[in-house]
Amino acid sequence: KLISTLYKNVQVMSTRPSQLNTDAAFGLALSD
Repeated sequence: KLISTLYKNVQVMSTRPSQLNTDAAFGLALSD
């Protein structure tokens, strides 16, 4: 799931840079 999270974060970064940290934390919480 780590790879999926990283891939998602790349997509987020390209669309919503200001939300990267929030989405990263949320994604990690979901992958736990």
